[in-house]
Amino acid sequence: MKDEKPKAFPAVESLSDPESLRSGVTGFEVLMAFFLFFLLSFIAANLSRWLFAGNDASKHPWQLAALQIPVHLFLAFSILWLRRFHGGTGSQKALGWTQVPSPLKGILKGMLWYLPMGFSWWTLAFLYSLGLKALGLGPPKQEVLQFFLKSGIPPYGMVLLWITTCVTAPLAEELLFRGSLFSWLRGKLSFWPAALITALAFSFPHGGWKFVIPLGYLALMLAWLREQSGSIWEPVGLHAMHNATTLLLVTLVKTQL
Repeated sequence: MKDEKPKAFPAVESLSDPESLRSGVTGFEVLMAFFLFFLLSFIAANLSRWLFAGNDASKHPWQLAALQIPVHLFLAFSILWLRRFHGGTGSQKALGWTQVPSPLKGILKGMLWYLPMGFSWWTLAFLYSLGLKALGLGPPKQEVLQFFLKSGIPPYGMVLLWITTCVTAPLAEELLFRGSLFSWLRGKLSFWPAALITALAFSFPHGGWKFVIPLGYLALMLAWLREQSGSIWEPVGLHAMHNATTLLLVTLVKTQL
């Protein structure tokens, strides 16, 4: 009888055994994944400048969103391909990429987890905004959310914005941060150091230092789900639900303006 391979992460009660936490993800894979992330972002930014030469690119939010969809999908494919290239068939489980039908179940579980986790996040975000205001600092703003506040976006453009924000971005970002980076760190460190490093790496590209606390907290929740489930799908579900909830609130605000 063949020995069964361990999961990417063990059950909670066995987390004290560091030797059982080896995920198989290599530092080279993480380095290449982030290199592709920044390279693709650079290419997309310069391509948008070329496409909208002489115009303000921010006036074309849904076109920019359409440009991000292939970027996200290519990044996700590259991370999966790198893992398979280094580990062979089935090694993508180290990223939390489990087989069907578990992805849908995992996504739904992640969405349900957003009920308690989302409440705690919005409470923190509200208090954090009050704190920034008391210090005379403006509240943090994300560029993608400003797109949704713009007028004149056609319905099909709004659909592309939703797909980018709630489907392709959560998939690509979770594979990059919780699938690749966190899995590699978790093979070397205990949960909290790995989660905190991943949280910093996740929050800064989304807007700088003002986002470290709110998005860092979101990243910690995503890392916890990755740790508990051994799968990437729960974090994808939570991430997608958070983005969708945020966009719904932004849309409601827009209608009141």
